[in-house]
Amino acid sequence: MNIKGITRDELQRRKLTLPKGDLLLSDGRKLREIIGYKEYMMNLSLVDKVTKKAFVQMRGWQHIASNLVVSASVNITDKWGELLHVSLSYADHDPTWEEIKMVRQVFFPADLDAMMVLPRVGNYVNVHKHCFQMYQIPQEWDIG
Repeated sequence: MNIKGITRDELQRRKLTLPKGDLLLSDGRKLREIIGYKEYMMNLSLVDKVTKKAFVQMRGWQHIASNLVVSASVNITDKWGELLHVSLSYADHDPTWEEIKMVRQVFFPADLDAMMVLPRVGNYVNVHKHCFQMYQIPQEWDIG
């Protein structure tokens, strides 16, 4: 199927740009951009040389009162090109399903499929136990 001359797969793979500055969630909470977030993340020991080369863009935000932290990056993949990755976390509890949906709405266009993945045990990397990851699906599921 073509949408205005663009296939669904091409639509899914279009270049995405991360938002800049502060962001507003649909419940009224303001996420403040964390200055220097990319540099901080790139210096963590869990980010190796191969992973560093995969990041095209990276930014982070925080809701100060609740301490919700959101990280977003556009990563290069060998098979699919550039894909969007977003994580959200609290230091002491899991985000709610409503919060996951609100963050999804801010970062992923409504016409773009996203998923949460539980990777193989050997590939599982998480900064802490209350962090949830969302990834752009490189192709439309067409399950409607």
